[in-house]
Amino acid sequence: MKINRISPDKHKYLQIVSSIAKPPKSLYFIGKLPEARVTSVAIVGTRKPSSYGKEVASLLASGLAKRGVVIVSGLALGTDAIAHRSALEVGGTTIAVLGNGLPAIYPSSHTALAQQITENGGCRT
Repeated sequence: MKINRISPDKHKYLQIVSSIAKPPKSLYFIGKLPEARVTSVAIVGTRKPSSYGKEVASLLASGLAKRGVVIVSGLALGTDAIAHRSALEVGGTTIAVLGNGLPAIYPSSHTALAQQITENGGCRT
């Protein structure tokens, strides 16, 4: 997939980034960003959630995604992956914010999940 480069101040969804102390001049992403600023919620947590933690992460992500909220997480093991998968299962949009450079996927076991995110209208950055 193509790695896209964008200036946060020139994209409505990303304009909020310009309010931080030292905003980046460019962001890189694969997939599709929402066109406009829409409600987004970050769901992150432990790599080893309890059964209760798994249930709550899933319910929150799917419930919000059903209502059009964009789910943002880190594609890590555990809670992050649960949030992404739960959003996808209900047809929602999710964005994976990676801690490493594109196009690498870490953990590599989430390569298929990263692909599903971009195939279903989301992105990874």
